[in-house]
Amino acid sequence: MAFKLVPELLCIRCLRYFSHWEHLEKSINIKLSTPNLRHHQKYCRLHFKNLVFDSSNLKIYCVGPDTPQKERDQCGHIAKTMWSSEEVPGDKIGWYAKKKLNDDLGYAFIPVFKENVAGIAIVHKRKTFCYSLSRKEFISGDKDSTPRWCADKIWIYEPYRRMGISSRIIHSIALYFHEDVSNLGFLTPFTDAGKALALSLIKDTILLAASTK
Repeated sequence: MAFKLVPELLCIRCLRYFSHWEHLEKSINIKLSTPNLRHHQKYCRLHFKNLVFDSSNLKIYCVGPDTPQKERDQCGHIAKTMWSSEEVPGDKIGWYAKKKLNDDLGYAFIPVFKENVAGIAIVHKRKTFCYSLSRKEFISGDKDSTPRWCADKIWIYEPYRRMGISSRIIHSIALYFHEDVSNLGFLTPFTDAGKALALSLIKDTILLAASTK
């Protein structure tokens, strides 16, 4: 069963979500109490330290395999919220609920807008295909032998969309890994928003990655 966010169970500062039981509440017509959320909000603090972009309202942090456990835990909660909001099946929610980034999970980039977490981007190294946007066809039939950094998933919490945050995240990823934006890959399939983002950043040849590394 897919789940949908219940706004009342979400900490808007760190985007930690405390329940996936909206369907249960509706079926039995009760409202579950949320003491864990209320307690959490009293002491909620952001722990991210590795700042890779800083402007007046927006900061972007990088969380990687060597990042302290407290930051990886917080990042894991954001990833879990991302999958919940996208109504991804429960097995993937469980996979991200491990709440830590290791070599398999790669890196995450966390945008913070006016002291509140605005979303998450997950990055892996993957083998890619070259695809021509103008010709609408793959240029090379085989995978690139050199794995490239790829944006697996970029999710922005709804109140912060259409503010250019996704584009800034992509540029921050490129800067962090000392790459040009055109040398970054994108994991397929795209959502409509993801396709529009890629088209706004890439002139013609885009690097596409399949879900298998």
